[in-house]
Amino acid sequence: MPTPGELLARKLRGDDTITNEDIAAASLGYLRNLGAPVESVSVGPAVAKVRRAEDFTPGQSVRYVPYHAEGDASHEDCENGIVTSTNAETQTVFVRFKGSTSEGCKPDQLK
Repeated sequence: MPTPGELLARKLRGDDTITNEDIAAASLGYLRNLGAPVESVSVGPAVAKVRRAEDFTPGQSVRYVPYHAEGDASHEDCENGIVTSTNAETQTVFVRFKGSTSEGCKPDQLK
């Protein structure tokens, strides 16, 4: 059986066959296997959204947040830029930072 995290990740990627009840059942089983005295688990609507290249448009202002910044958009290695193009096939967003050359970024690195 998949873990609750695996089910949630599939749901966030758009797998409509995964229900909140599936995630709750997996979570309940997982917690019981850990020895937790739980009777039920409730799962609300997923609030995270996986960003895709299609979510960006040329001319859009973005902030690049490298993975090592762990989501901290104020990290010193973050940069502001402008989307110049996207590639849905490779899930790449091309962003112009300083200078005239665009750099390819993964959509989940852009805010």
